[in-house]
Amino acid sequence: MKTYLALALTLLSPNFIFAQKDAEPPAHRWLPEAMINIHDSVAVYLTGNGKEGDKNEHSIAIIDTKGVETGPEIPLPKNVFGIALFHGELLAFYQPALKGENREVRVIQVDLVHGKTGEDKTVYSVSTPYTTDFHVERDKDEQFQGLLARTSALKSKKEDVDFLNSRKQRDYDLSTALSLTTLSPTLETHLVNLTTQATTGKFLAARMNGAGELFTVTGAVGTIVAEKYNPGETTPRKLSETFLVHDNDSEDFVAHLDGLTGEALTLAVHYSKTRRTAAETAYRFDFAADKVYTAQEDVLDKDYYRALKADTTQVAKVHSSNVRFIENLVPVSIVETQDYVAVCKEIQRIYTTTSTGGGMNTTIVHYLCEAAILSVYDRQMNLLHSITIDKSLDTYIASYPGINIHLDGDKLYAITTELSGAATFTEYAYTIDLQTGAFDKKKLRKSSWAKGSVSHPMYTFWLKDGLVANYVWEMKFFGTKIRTSFFPAEYE
Repeated sequence: MKTYLALALTLLSPNFIFAQKDAEPPAHRWLPEAMINIHDSVAVYLTGNGKEGDKNEHSIAIIDTKGVETGPEIPLPKNVFGIALFHGELLAFYQPALKGENREVRVIQVDLVHGKTGEDKTVYSVSTPYTTDFHVERDKDEQFQGLLARTSALKSKKEDVDFLNSRKQRDYDLSTALSLTTLSPTLETHLVNLTTQATTGKFLAARMNGAGELFTVTGAVGTIVAEKYNPGETTPRKLSETFLVHDNDSEDFVAHLDGLTGEALTLAVHYSKTRRTAAETAYRFDFAADKVYTAQEDVLDKDYYRALKADTTQVAKVHSSNVRFIENLVPVSIVETQDYVAVCKEIQRIYTTTSTGGGMNTTIVHYLCEAAILSVYDRQMNLLHSITIDKSLDTYIASYPGINIHLDGDKLYAITTELSGAATFTEYAYTIDLQTGAFDKKKLRKSSWAKGSVSHPMYTFWLKDGLVANYVWEMKFFGTKIRTSFFPAEYE
């Protein structure tokens, strides 16, 4: 831990440099979605961006601990929805067909050492006309624990579940059946049908720990329910709390399972308190203590905005323009230590502009990642500090959030890319002390080949020894030409 911490602190010092200064690394045409640490390298999961490749196409890129790619991409089948480590290899779960009554989920093994795929077999069959969601559950070490299948009340026809009207969205959010499939080392399946007491609300999240225990959270008007399933059992333990939400269709949320005890699930949620007012809070469902700890509710209105502007305890001045749309403050990530729970929230919004050229009007969609607020609680969810990071990032790609955090001990590290001038972006690294709420901000120097490109925080990956691999794209007039490149960080 001391070696790792020293390296991480060096990363945030003025001696931080990029190892590849002028030599441009290989470029991929797909977006990175996730990273999994393996023994002496990392596997980066890439998916099509919908511009130059099918959004349902996928591959794996292998990067060593120096941030350098070790070989060509490993292609995966279409429609992959989850990956996990399993007995020294990587598993990729996918659906050959996304619609119809007779569908199946298959899993394919990926040999990360030799860069090839292996056994490919069916692990779940769907025989219902209703939409079924699948969640690949991993523990804190990225190891596969189970495949959760959730059947909704929405019939599986031609609807795109990303674009549903209110009635169909409510049907989709309801859970009519839950099941968990586990695998033997030879990929033999074991399925358990689960019962749930939360059948009238919106399914929010599921997490599993290394002991094979499953935790789920469901929200409804008036109450929020967490359930814990022990391995092999079908009936859960239940913890619930009051949830004063106006519109059950409106929540944004993020969930985190405590990696220290594996017995507490923290959920941060943004919701409609009234028809015109948004609010946010957080819950910690502690099954070891058999208690629910609830954070104070923040109503995201003009009073909250004025208080934020008048807060003299902030390290740096907060610009009005970056917090003006405070009602769009949504939770993006949660980290936990032995003493603290930190919830990171960010103002996210969309606007459009029109470009006229060649006799045509083109509508351009902008995605904004504005100020971030880090709320630091004790483990009973009493607020200790509220830290505002004043920033703004305006891009043409829906790649939220605009801040990426990493925890080591009681030090929290954050990477941001911020608008620093006309079409000029600057990368920054923050060191945040969870005990005091103080932070230090450093500017990161960009390699010459990357100038003019944008490094987005969402695609910043923290490697085991503290190195950073990042994502770069370049903007083109009348469109976005997307390229993904990984460049390592090194220390003098």
